[in-house]
Amino acid sequence: MQAGPPAFFGLTDLFVVACVLYDLVTLKRIHRATALAGLFIVASQPLRLMLGGTHAWLTFATWSTHWVA
Repeated sequence: MQAGPPAFFGLTDLFVVACVLYDLVTLKRIHRATALAGLFIVASQPLRLMLGGTHAWLTFATWSTHWVA
């Protein structure tokens, strides 16, 4: 992806915002599951950036893609 992680995570965050807006329109409140999942998704973004380039992750990703290909 040319735009990098901010664009990738921005699209994910837009999905979370869309879910929150849907809850507000239909339920007039934010459902607990939406709030918890949204917080988990947003909080995991820095962790995914840190782990994504490690040797352990790249080894695992290479190993797991051999099963698919």
